[in-house]
Amino acid sequence: MGRGATPPSEEIGGALIGCGGRGPGTFGCLGPGVRRLASCDVRFKDRCDNKEYYTDFRLLLERQDIQVVAVATHPAGTP
Repeated sequence: MGRGATPPSEEIGGALIGCGGRGPGTFGCLGPGVRRLASCDVRFKDRCDNKEYYTDFRLLLERQDIQVVAVATHPAGTP
């Protein structure tokens, strides 16, 4: 582990729901100590594995190793 890196014992397990254009920025606002363990979006229907990629957010929320979830949504008035 390099200088300035967050030790694994101090990392927070996170997930992102809604991985479109706003998703990465929204998740990034959680801070440097949050490691993305899973992502959920309807566009993952062809590669959903219910381990790292989900299409059903309820399955993602059942995970015990995820402490924080970022939800990225469209601004009001956009499709």
